[in-house]
Amino acid sequence: MKKIGRIFLLSLMAVLFAAGSFAGCASAGGSGGGSSDESSGSAASDSASAPAEVTDREAIGYAFGGVYLNGELEDEERGFAGAEDVSSARLYCDGGFVEAFPEFTARTDAKAEFYNGEYVKMVDYSGGMTYCLPADEMLEIDYSIAHYRLQISLGDSLLTVSAEYDNPYGNTASSWEIYREEWLLRFIDDDGYIEKNNLERIGEVIYNDTQIKPGYDVYHYAVHIKNDANIEYPYYNVAVVRKASDYVNFGLFVMKSKYDRTEDMLDIVDSYAAVYHRGTAKNYYDAGEPVEDENWNEETAAYFRSLSASEKVNWGFFSYSMNDESAYASDAAYREQYDRIRNIQAEIEETMEYEFDIYPTYNHLTTPFPTSMAEDFAGGNGENGRPVLQFTYQFTVDNNTFAENGTPMFDILRGRYDHYFRNLARAIKAYGKPVLFRLNNEMNTDWVSYCGLVTLLDPDIFVMAWQRLYSVFEEEGVDNCIWIWNPAGVSCPYSSWGEDLCYFPGTEYVQVLGLTDYEMGNGDVFTSFESYYSSLYEKNTAFRAYPAIISEFACGSGGNASGALGRNAAKQAAWVEEMFAQINAGNPAAYIRQIKGAVWFNCNDYDGDMRIANRLKIVNADNYLGEDYSDLAATTAAFREGLSGA
Repeated sequence: MKKIGRIFLLSLMAVLFAAGSFAGCASAGGSGGGSSDESSGSAASDSASAPAEVTDREAIGYAFGGVYLNGELEDEERGFAGAEDVSSARLYCDGGFVEAFPEFTARTDAKAEFYNGEYVKMVDYSGGMTYCLPADEMLEIDYSIAHYRLQISLGDSLLTVSAEYDNPYGNTASSWEIYREEWLLRFIDDDGYIEKNNLERIGEVIYNDTQIKPGYDVYHYAVHIKNDANIEYPYYNVAVVRKASDYVNFGLFVMKSKYDRTEDMLDIVDSYAAVYHRGTAKNYYDAGEPVEDENWNEETAAYFRSLSASEKVNWGFFSYSMNDESAYASDAAYREQYDRIRNIQAEIEETMEYEFDIYPTYNHLTTPFPTSMAEDFAGGNGENGRPVLQFTYQFTVDNNTFAENGTPMFDILRGRYDHYFRNLARAIKAYGKPVLFRLNNEMNTDWVSYCGLVTLLDPDIFVMAWQRLYSVFEEEGVDNCIWIWNPAGVSCPYSSWGEDLCYFPGTEYVQVLGLTDYEMGNGDVFTSFESYYSSLYEKNTAFRAYPAIISEFACGSGGNASGALGRNAAKQAAWVEEMFAQINAGNPAAYIRQIKGAVWFNCNDYDGDMRIANRLKIVNADNYLGEDYSDLAATTAAFREGLSGA
């Protein structure tokens, strides 16, 4: 919904070396792995197992001049006039390094590194791009999520490269302007954003320049994160390179460094060339088995095991967030709100004839943990008949809006929110009972103040901020948090660099996969629960071993911001019936068996005129705004019937 101790080197920062062989490619000694599945193999690496570089002239000749027959990979300026200039290569195909490429098919995923002593020519065949890097600095390349991006350890820098081809507006100059301004450069190009977040530009911005590289449209930004004592890589160079005649495909380069590397980035940009797409990009990352936190208390560990093994879906219903006493002007005001929230939950449970297993609530960055309400309204451990607390904590101070272009993410890395983190950690530890700790949901979007769009197009900043909070919790001895990583079902902006796996903080920081997808209910045709969540199951192959919780979701009945209010009530009721038919089936599908919890988001979205944009609420327990939901009797009946079968 729109609504450094252990910091950095990413767990993904490794080359994939899984054992075995794979169809269609000749396996190099000591390497291999993968399959045609989008997540086959492991991101774990062993640098000692790196394959020997290929020197066979026939293999190099085919990879350099046989896949592309018209000299597309030649770069005389950097010493690559032809295959004869390549001294050695590393060839990557479908999940591992190979001695020689096979004949290409539409399913082949191939990458190449061609060496000539001074440069490495990188070729992404499926991404349709090539560029050169300095050979004396390249240390490691992470191909584990090659469908979305490559990460290259380059001396004192980390370079992220993605081949982008998801502009949904069409292949026209005006469509590029929309995509560029809305989904790509909205913040990094804004001087107000730079000032607001205590950043500074280095040199001049290159914007929409078709002269610096003839035949291409170039954008380049050099930015320094000021007050950088706690930031390993405070210097950023971000470049977008697009063939002038192509308004859909482009290359995105994001390099973070310990010092300014503007000249190096401009050389990379100059070496870039768009080539014909050959094959299909794939991911190979496998998160493996979830690892229990060795610091968990016995109660939390027992709950996690019970949840993971559960054959039922544990249900929650969100209507209103709990608050700490300090949020109110007086004890009387607190007590009034306390009674209101208690009554809301009681009325919902009475309506649904179900005592919920999960009690969800949301907190912002500086909001104290609601200790008293959590103890009274939640306090569950999976055995005591009370709901377990699902605590969603968001790195935002303004309910996911960008107040004056601000994001707290840079100040989090600077350590300026550590005292809030420590207070939160101590309060959660004192609470004692298991907490389903859901941090920064839907990060792979454009509507939260911790998304990559507002962090210099770098999802790693999200990862570093997550790891910083995790480290604080460890230092404070928190022993009752089960961490949920919860991307949105559909990534937005439309991009590879902003896809979900780019934000994954690492297996040691996550125990539960969160799922979220909404049927907003405003259209004529509804997408079924089965379609949404079976699709997510197929997408999330890297997390098959993880318990999953639909941490928030709903189906709407039609808002009056886009038509008659409640016009789709019957479709909503049918959607709920179909959902429970899937969940309560005697032999449920594999995607259902992974789902251990589900939380209905019983709230509406409103537009600026307080018209309902997305009517998701089905029980108006507190008579909010005097809204009438009597037309949804069939929906509540379907919900009640479904819960009775749980």
